[in-house]
Amino acid sequence: DAQGNLEMSQAEADAKTAALKRLGYTVTATPSGAVIFGTFPGTPAYPVLNVGDVVTAVDGVVTPTALDLTTVLARYHSGQSVALTVRKGGTAPPVPVAVTLKRTVIDLGDGQTATVDLGIQPEDQVDYTYPFPVTIDVTNIGGPSAGLAMTLGVIDALTSGSVTGGRTVAATGTIDSQGNVGDV
Repeated sequence: DAQGNLEMSQAEADAKTAALKRLGYTVTATPSGAVIFGTFPGTPAYPVLNVGDVVTAVDGVVTPTALDLTTVLARYHSGQSVALTVRKGGTAPPVPVAVTLKRTVIDLGDGQTATVDLGIQPEDQVDYTYPFPVTIDVTNIGGPSAGLAMTLGVIDALTSGSVTGGRTVAATGTIDSQGNVGDV
């Protein structure tokens, strides 16, 4: 559920961004940390980090992207303690979270394993600044597959005429912030 909610939140931001850019508006994107997309049971991260938490620093070293986070963490090894700066739920004020790294073999499925010291699946967290407020009602929707429909809805609301020519249309598909449509 938490991953579905995170994906929906990301899809909503991408839909707004893609629609506004398509209409010629300027939208600024600022990397703001590494959002936790998942943790693995039995790893040090599992009891202290949740899906949607955003890690912004490791031992005071700022990590504005997932790559920055993994690069900094690569300097450490099993048995060392690190202080992560974390915005719980992605929006709470940053707090320190102490974690002692532990070499752990995790099952990736299909007979594949990986060895990790923290046990997270990080993704880039990007904060967008829009030229005006845009609200999309995503009540009872989970996952990213409504991105295309949300984008079309924003474009329809901000332009004259009708995107669908007055017809009832069903749409599904992901969309990224650049407007690239993906599969479901």
